Amino acid sequence: MKELLKVAQAIYNAHGCGENALENLEREIAHDQDLSASAIKLAAWDMLSKVKQRHRRQIEQANYIPKTFTKEQQQIVQRACRGFYSWVMMDGSPLGKATKDHVLLDAARYNSNAKGNLKSSRFLEMVADKMDRDSQLVEEVWSEEKLAVLMAKAREAAGEMVG
Repeated sequence: MKELLKVAQAIYNAHGCGENALENLEREIAHDQDLSASAIKLAAWDMLSKVKQRHRRQIEQANYIPKTFTKEQQQIVQRACRGFYSWVMMDGSPLGKATKDHVLLDAARYNSNAKGNLKSSRFLEMVADKMDRDSQLVEEVWSEEKLAVLMAKAREAAGEMVG
């Protein structure tokens, strides 16, 4: 996996993250069995993660409780309650078999992810805030130094340690 990451990093450095970079990475992977094996494993992990997310959404949607409780709606809630035991934790194990420490560890990881997403969102909102027109480029408005200041503000707004 480390070798795949090195190849991807080199292609990213040379070509960025567009279609050209993707084509170059695909070509490198296709010509190297070790890279191919790593890429397949990574793709399989990604697919399983997507299935996990879909499973969680199904549980959440089944648990939606309308303001009025008809008999049918009560049955939906009852089915969802059984479904929560199969909620997949970050390590792949079911929620129903998780200890308190395990649940708190996952909660902390999700909180960390949420803060990272909030930081990125705030940063990009602040960047866009000073741009006058849709066609204007970030580099026409912001210096790298000022972007660094915005990132520090975004970290602070997201509750991250700044320093």
